[in-house]
Amino acid sequence: MTEDELGELREEIGRVTIEMAKLFVKRAEISSDIGRAKKEIGMGITDESREEQLRGIVLDACRRELGGKGGGDSSSSAAGPAPQEAAVYRFLNFLLGESAVIQSQYRRGGGPGHQPVCAAECCQPATESGGGEGGPTHLSVFQAAKRLEAEEGRQIIHMEVGEPDYMPPGAVATALSESYGRGHIRYESPRGMPALLDALAEYGSKRFGASIGPGNVAVTPGGRFAVFAAMSALLGPGDEAIIMEPAWPAYRDCAAYAGARVRAVQASLDESWMPSIRDISDAVSPSTKMIILNYPNNPTGAVLRPDIMDGIMEIASDRGIYVLGDEIYSEYVRGAKPWRSVASYGYQNAIAVQSFSKSHAMTGLRIGYAVADGHVIDKIASLLSLCMTSVPAPVQHAALSAVGQDVSGNARTISERLDVLASEARKMGMEYAEPDGAMYLFVRVGTDGARLAERLLSECGVAVAPGSGFGENYRDYIRLSAACEDANRLIEGMNILKSMLDGGHT
Repeated sequence: MTEDELGELREEIGRVTIEMAKLFVKRAEISSDIGRAKKEIGMGITDESREEQLRGIVLDACRRELGGKGGGDSSSSAAGPAPQEAAVYRFLNFLLGESAVIQSQYRRGGGPGHQPVCAAECCQPATESGGGEGGPTHLSVFQAAKRLEAEEGRQIIHMEVGEPDYMPPGAVATALSESYGRGHIRYESPRGMPALLDALAEYGSKRFGASIGPGNVAVTPGGRFAVFAAMSALLGPGDEAIIMEPAWPAYRDCAAYAGARVRAVQASLDESWMPSIRDISDAVSPSTKMIILNYPNNPTGAVLRPDIMDGIMEIASDRGIYVLGDEIYSEYVRGAKPWRSVASYGYQNAIAVQSFSKSHAMTGLRIGYAVADGHVIDKIASLLSLCMTSVPAPVQHAALSAVGQDVSGNARTISERLDVLASEARKMGMEYAEPDGAMYLFVRVGTDGARLAERLLSECGVAVAPGSGFGENYRDYIRLSAACEDANRLIEGMNILKSMLDGGHT
């Protein structure tokens, strides 16, 4: 190729880029009009069915264009999509994300000139801090309950969050008190202190039936940060992540920060909250980078059947997709259904997230960890080093003392309380699936769960989590936590809930 020919190509790509910029401005104007219209008629920002339809239209057009240019068969395969297809999908997802940012401005008192604070001001139905288009979440209810306790002296029955009311193992207190005297107050490696990495690798190898070394572990400030770090490290603008709903709201928020889009596979009560392998396979696109699993599940307590778990891992391995397993409730499995970690499959693109918050009741100490292939751990460690150098040394020593401690009594306590909640729910005629684990009962209440949660808290001093925080399709559900109160208080809360549903409160 001559310099003149190169110059001609540069001129051509410049003309195309200018035309794309003009079209982008026009598209932004139309998106602004759509956002205003949605607000006026009371529609939410996110419309995943419309997005799916648009993806199909764009992909068909892309394939026709490639075919017309002699591009041959551009269809996707198990080996991966054609490069042009993948690029088009990423670009489309970028455009969808920009539309969501523009439309969200009308939900925050802005308008077309308003600049959002950050990329998180997007199309999520409800953010972890509350106030998203879907209304309150479990954490916003928790924060409101704490304000009522602090400012008005109210006595609140907490059934909204998964914070255990029992104490960590005694060894944790000893380790914390001894940390200063033993000099455990210095910087540690961003990955975690060597002794803790060794202990977690040994524990994980036995617990998950996998070959795990210290180089496969990164210690993080809670399981939440491990999820955030993995998604931030592995997802980028235009990528897609698949989640199973109902789901913890932070998955959507973390994807938004990374510039990625979420495609939700809906599970239903009628199917005992088991997602369909066919639906998951159909949700995979040329831009799919990650599948996120949370089992035992928050909010339903479901554990995946082995055939579904195997099928998901097969889909992922066939296409080289990352699988992020948020497994922080794995110590609370109950019943006969077997649970299996993503780490047990020996898949190099699997990331298992664990935490001491739930299993050892160490929520305020903020310590968790990720188990993954070395290249993923390197990326998480880089993010840790950038953000905070390392998890505080005294907390790591407390976690080291907790590894291997017998916490089976905690699981028995939660299981007994879940039985209490289930018994009361049955008496009330509520619909639910018996939880296989975790700390929650997800019940259909036959009314707007968000409005019910607001009334229960303000009028009766009972805090519950609205189902809409876990997905737009679950507005007539609430999540009841067995973690924060003893059996008597849970029964009291359920009696108040019954009275409210029966019209006994105004």
